[in-house]
Amino acid sequence: MNLSRREILERMEGLSVLVLGDVMLDEYLFGDIQRVSPEAPVPVVTLGRQQFHLGGAGNVASNLAALGARPILAGAVGADADGQRLEAILAERKVEHRLVRLQGRPTTRKTRVLARNQHVVRLDQESSAPLDDTARASLLDALKSTQPQLLIISDYGKGVVSRPLVREVVAWARGQGILILVDPKSTDFTLYAGADYVTPNAREASLAAKQPAGTQEECVTCGRTLLEQTGGKGILLTRSERGMGLIDSREAHFVSARARTVYDVTGAGDTVIATFGLALAAGAEPVEAMALSNFAAGVVVQRVGAASCTREEIAREAGIEYPASGPSNEELRLRSPRVMSVTEGAAATERWRAEGKRVVFTNGCFDILHAGHVVLLEEARSRGDVLVVGLNTDESIRRLKGPTRPVQPLQDRARVLAALHAVDAVVPFSEDTPLNLVLALRPDVLVKGGDYEVATIVGAKEVQGWGGEVAVISLLPNRSTTSLLQRRG
Repeated sequence: MNLSRREILERMEGLSVLVLGDVMLDEYLFGDIQRVSPEAPVPVVTLGRQQFHLGGAGNVASNLAALGARPILAGAVGADADGQRLEAILAERKVEHRLVRLQGRPTTRKTRVLARNQHVVRLDQESSAPLDDTARASLLDALKSTQPQLLIISDYGKGVVSRPLVREVVAWARGQGILILVDPKSTDFTLYAGADYVTPNAREASLAAKQPAGTQEECVTCGRTLLEQTGGKGILLTRSERGMGLIDSREAHFVSARARTVYDVTGAGDTVIATFGLALAAGAEPVEAMALSNFAAGVVVQRVGAASCTREEIAREAGIEYPASGPSNEELRLRSPRVMSVTEGAAATERWRAEGKRVVFTNGCFDILHAGHVVLLEEARSRGDVLVVGLNTDESIRRLKGPTRPVQPLQDRARVLAALHAVDAVVPFSEDTPLNLVLALRPDVLVKGGDYEVATIVGAKEVQGWGGEVAVISLLPNRSTTSLLQRRG
């Protein structure tokens, strides 16, 4: 049965997926450097805020949840505070888990210290030793209590994905008729024998096959070498800016990368395996599943940090209607991944801050875009690393400026703003003021154009309250939408 892409996306909803692998806690510590230590020639970082995120196999689970699936995360954590914190994050995100808590083994934690938007140092707390027989048996018993339609093994080389465990898990999954995918770390692909699909990147594939994987022909040779070791159905080989290829024993299919602008490839492999596996479990042909995962990768690499995407965003990238009663093709063409809901905007700003980026926010109607707007946005962007623009909806503008406004509808205004080099995200808001949006995004810098006093700017008190900066930028004279309309008559 050949399903349409819309039908595949619809059938992803509610699929149960077991993610087994190395679960990590990503910690970010932000601070400032003002001096060098008198004890040694090293910088002194004065710490400020702290953030925690799901890492490793946990990021795969996050991607699956964003796609509408029901992920179950299985792995090992320590009987420590980090393990408790990781479980709390899963509970907040409503991700079911089968984590085994182990005495004497720490929860894997990656601590990144950032100052002035630069990584200063990364501290790793981990044990890469394979799980002992008792721990492996406990984990195996825990995951056998699940009934997934798909199993994803996420190997980060931290000791959970061992040969004995993979052998037992694969035997169990095959007995249950469960589709099996692996994101590899080992250069010995016989470790993953029995998996249906393995998804290495080009470098991993080259190291494992001991041969180059640059050209398409080399990728095919490399993929078939690895396929002999796994005995599976295929190898999905990701090639960064070159796209990806699906190689089986008879055929090979390649697709080009989708992203127009690549900001960050962190976590893109997690998005690819989540989308590819979920599409297969939904009944997609492998080549169609690869195409959808390529669309998903095109979305997330345009964002900063380990990101995820939704089915709606994949549909938008693919130019298809989703859901069935969704927007027209014209509306889809007007959309941009930089135009976000408040929830998406808050998640994006959190990711940017996790990377040490300084987030700037400004807002307006931007009805007829003119040089004054462009100068304001460029100067606002120069105050930090990313610029988020709050955009009044049509209803909001009518309340503020009268029934004849706006001239341009929201979708058109948002699309034009999103195309500007200075703008990283556009977030529409329907209220008369952007206060709720400011509170949701928590920018580091709040910018307003005009002759405002800082004390009168909406959100200024709140931004200053969490240590942010408020700036007023003078506007270009005689440049405004109102004056343009008056001159036009």
